Amino acid sequence: MQHIFAEAGVPPSLALLPVIESEFHRTARGRKDDLGLWQFRSTTARRFGLVVNEHRDQRLHPYHASRAAARYLRYLHRHYHGDWPLAIAAYNAGEHRVDRALAHLPNGTFWQLVDHGYLPRTTKDYVPRFLAVVRVVEGKQVCRQSQVPTTLVSVDPPVVDPRRGVITQARR
Repeated sequence: MQHIFAEAGVPPSLALLPVIESEFHRTARGRKDDLGLWQFRSTTARRFGLVVNEHRDQRLHPYHASRAAARYLRYLHRHYHGDWPLAIAAYNAGEHRVDRALAHLPNGTFWQLVDHGYLPRTTKDYVPRFLAVVRVVEGKQVCRQSQVPTTLVSVDPPVVDPRRGVITQARR
């Protein structure tokens, strides 16, 4: 899945969003019309090129749905002027919800919108949960940054200091 995101020009680490969205269950169903790994609603799925009808539903196809998710996230990133936390929040809550929040606090960041209570609780938790998943997988601290890392794994091997018996991260 990472290569789909890289080809779309978005950080491959966004391929981890299904951890939060569906726990990587291909047939996961949400509370409303959400379906598949990426929990697309049918209208959003169609908007980003997926076939959704009574005979076929590409939200259930990991490859097609991942390509649509990459296109949607690229669109959201551009819409929010390069602010990945806002783009990820909009993926969760919807563009209109984030746009309404920004109407209260123009040029606000995701963190400022959260601090002022302009985003729903689920979205308030969604972005930090995603960033925590990325941090665990990548071994990097990414919280409260405007960028999402571009790689999935970039962990330095631990180094043991034999004099103190302490394990530390290798330094570059």
